Amino acid sequence: MLINTILLGRYKITKFLGEGGFGETYLAVDMALPGHPQCVVKKLKKNPHPEVLEIARRLFETEAKTLYKLGEHEQIPQLLAHFEEDGEFYLVQEFVKGHDLDKEIIPGKRLDETSVIQLLQEILEILKYVHNNNIIHRDLKPSNLMRREADNKLVMIDFGAVKELSVLSINKQGKTTPTIAVGTPIYMAPEQANGFPKLCSDIHALGILAIQAITGLHPQEIPKDNTGEIIGWEDFQISKQLANVLKKMVRYNHKERYKNATEALQALVDIPLDIPPKKRKFPVKVIVGSVFAGIAAIAGISLLTIINNQNPQPDLIESYNQLEKYLETQDWQKANQETIDIMLEVAKQNSKDSEAFFKVDEIEKFPCKDLVNINQLWQKHSQKKFGFSVQKSKYEETGNVIGEYNQNTFNKFGKTVGWQQEGIWISDQELNFSSEALPGHLPSNTILRDTLRKGELFSHMNSCKI
Repeated sequence: MLINTILLGRYKITKFLGEGGFGETYLAVDMALPGHPQCVVKKLKKNPHPEVLEIARRLFETEAKTLYKLGEHEQIPQLLAHFEEDGEFYLVQEFVKGHDLDKEIIPGKRLDETSVIQLLQEILEILKYVHNNNIIHRDLKPSNLMRREADNKLVMIDFGAVKELSVLSINKQGKTTPTIAVGTPIYMAPEQANGFPKLCSDIHALGILAIQAITGLHPQEIPKDNTGEIIGWEDFQISKQLANVLKKMVRYNHKERYKNATEALQALVDIPLDIPPKKRKFPVKVIVGSVFAGIAAIAGISLLTIINNQNPQPDLIESYNQLEKYLETQDWQKANQETIDIMLEVAKQNSKDSEAFFKVDEIEKFPCKDLVNINQLWQKHSQKKFGFSVQKSKYEETGNVIGEYNQNTFNKFGKTVGWQQEGIWISDQELNFSSEALPGHLPSNTILRDTLRKGELFSHMNSCKI
């Protein structure tokens, strides 16, 4: 360990950050600058083959020049120094305060489609600069993408090429070759694993990351067929457009992938985003229960909710009024979005997580009165064509059992209510917001539909006697 060691007479090591197959990473302070700013020191693992030291030294200089060049991009850390001591190579880089994407892409938690597309676009914008300089990152994964605290932008770190220095050897023909492929196996493209990385190898890694984000699966759980192609798209509610882009990103044959970041980025730009309106912040009102009905009547709240003694929370009265107006005029698209907004706000009010969005493990906390109100409003104004109770009936009619997940019957349910077309689950922007939509088609949302896999929402409806 190098703790308290001073390198080059200026970089004092203060903390061990981690160790990988190619070296160690430390936090340090620059004693030569005012304020002693923090920086990151990377010590590359010493090559066990002394005969390749001179070659490694030349490659180190070449790769360092590349890193200096890349650091000109605002979302790539600057290389502050590079040096050699006792046959060991060191890099000193800008310290990025923030968290990596392992904190955002969590196994078991799905990101919505719009968030995944926006995430991919931001990463590809950085990668486009890298590829335009004919550089391959070689190790794209969540832990090598930092969310910078200062501006919430992503920063791409830990480029792989320089790591080869620690694994070089000389083969029988007298040529230097790396003894192992640089990168992380679960994200690595086949040609990279065989020692021949290409620009499109980065596209493969990024595709795996995106599939991980949108499915909630760990990369090791993502299924492949016997030819190495990634399969299983029919299990997840992903629009046909995004599914086609991701399929091309992760094709086994590199010739069938997007050649570089520019091509992949263009394909994503062509997908329309379903960005909901800015989340409204509901005013908090304190209302005495005994006079609630009178105040609600003055506010114009639906008599349906009062008669059924399912009074919504006071701060949601305005939203329920708006929802009923949209339903009365059969503006199904705005009614659908208003429903999602209300459910989001209710979920947040009943969760410790300020970013809660009707998560599967929090359904039991969702108040029955709000579930009843929303369902009754949709039933009333659609002549019982739409609403959660219609969806529950279709779920059971297609052979699904609450508490269990069966891919075939769930797909049948998706087709019955119009959420699945040609084996692909449609995106939110592809929903049918007309009165001709299939029974049970609305209300709907990608994340909301996740609560129906094992009928978790329907189970809670049973508890609420809906």
